[in-house]
Amino acid sequence: MSKIPKNLKEKWVSALRSGLYKQTTGVLSHNKCHCCLGVLIEQLGLSTQDKLNIYENVGITCLEKYLEKEEIKELVNRNDILKDDFSQIADYIEENL
Repeated sequence: MSKIPKNLKEKWVSALRSGLYKQTTGVLSHNKCHCCLGVLIEQLGLSTQDKLNIYENVGITCLEKYLEKEEIKELVNRNDILKDDFSQIADYIEENL
């Protein structure tokens, strides 16, 4: 089960549905676009620009406080491979994390 606090989860889901973030794949953020995990990093008050712009080391390590590794992998899969939009990913988060 996810380690993410309920209030952070709600804030993240709300941000994903807000329309304020453009979606990208393969990176946490690039050119003002974010993946679903990049949006979470922003909700934590961290800048994705302070992290690696790829799914490695620093960017993902800061998320492991809130998400299990398998949850991170599933979210990357939904964002990058399945190309779920942020609304679909928000639904998944609400139902599964």
